[in-house]
Amino acid sequence: MLDLSQMQRLVGLQEKSYQMFRWINQKLIERGFRFDRIHGAISMADAAEEWIERHNDSVPVSFRPSPDDRAAFARLLASYMATSFEVRDKLHVSDGGCCCDWCNYVVNIRHLRARKPSRKAKASATKLKEIALRQLADELGLAIQPDELAAMIDDPTTTIDVSWLSYGRELQRRAEFASQGEGVLVLWREIAWLENGRLNPKFQLKPQRFIDAQKHLTSWLSNIESTEGPEQKGS
Repeated sequence: MLDLSQMQRLVGLQEKSYQMFRWINQKLIERGFRFDRIHGAISMADAAEEWIERHNDSVPVSFRPSPDDRAAFARLLASYMATSFEVRDKLHVSDGGCCCDWCNYVVNIRHLRARKPSRKAKASATKLKEIALRQLADELGLAIQPDELAAMIDDPTTTIDVSWLSYGRELQRRAEFASQGEGVLVLWREIAWLENGRLNPKFQLKPQRFIDAQKHLTSWLSNIESTEGPEQKGS
């Protein structure tokens, strides 16, 4: 189950990772980074964590992660860059520098453009919603059928809460492991964008909103269970 204190921590780390993203962009303009440390065959998140630790003293205190939060922060930052953006005009690290995915994203940060979710990404988002709802039902000790899953995802009274729950679960997962790719980008746009295809200027990623969505969906699932007859429960 999503926990309020946990979501407060994750939302705070995500906000700081975006500030880090903007800071990296500015420092590259000032030529403030070197890429001579070779990361080798490690994950993008692990490379990001090493890179952040190495530049720790120059990172502004306002968004510098604590040692305990550095790993989660690095995973969120790396997944944010790789999930939300693609390289437009690729530059390469100079000869002798590191060519890992993380360093290539950093050196190209000024040449990134927002990804446009594909049909595959939208299908992936639907899968993430199904997973989130099944996990919630399992945690509640409730059974849910495929047609009930589909109804909750599509019903106008629950669809936005399903997106919030799913994005919250993926935010948790991204901080611990890795992103599920562009499906997460679809979830983000569903909660943060307007119907005209633009970011809602008034949008705020509020931790309590995740908990409210979970409560609403918990009630919905409980009502499904209570309205099923014995023949459905035993089938």
